Amino acid sequence: MLAEQDLKLVDALQAAPRASWSTLGHALGLGAVTAARRWDALVERGDAWLTAYAGGELTTQLALAFVAIDCEPGAVSGVAAALAADVHVATVEYVAGPCDLLVHVVAASLRELGAHVAGRVAAVPGVTRVRTALSPRMFTEGSRWRVRAISPGQREALSAKPARNRAPVRFDAADRALILALGADARASAAALAGDLGVG
Repeated sequence: MLAEQDLKLVDALQAAPRASWSTLGHALGLGAVTAARRWDALVERGDAWLTAYAGGELTTQLALAFVAIDCEPGAVSGVAAALAADVHVATVEYVAGPCDLLVHVVAASLRELGAHVAGRVAAVPGVTRVRTALSPRMFTEGSRWRVRAISPGQREALSAKPARNRAPVRFDAADRALILALGADARASAAALAGDLGVG
């Protein structure tokens, strides 16, 4: 069981995952070093993590599907691990029922989605059968769930203010590369991200 202060830190990072440690610490009544140290301990124990993936309005520009997967006896863990490393697989779930695994696959187009399921997902060693159900619309997803350990005032202090004149949502190769880099480390510094992506 996590300590109350750790739950508050997780909740604060749900509200503002890229906020500075000083901003997070100020909202929670902690020093920046203490907030960073507590987070590092949570991550090291495997109790919490941050990632990034395409969501919100961007999902209307992507092709989404749920894929039910049957596996050879004893192969479920290996198949799950292989799929969890696939950048097009948003979730991997063990299920009790008509299949062994249920995965959520995301691609830039319906054509790419079909090619990925047939060419990559179905080809993972140990997979015996896949069944795909297209998801034409996503109503909600896991990132909207909150721990609810911080007060409304603390959440307001951490929440980004919406832009007045928002540009239309776009998604190109640079955006995809950025999302993948943030998926690996959502707290990476801007300098580290620029270095990884080769931009100035």
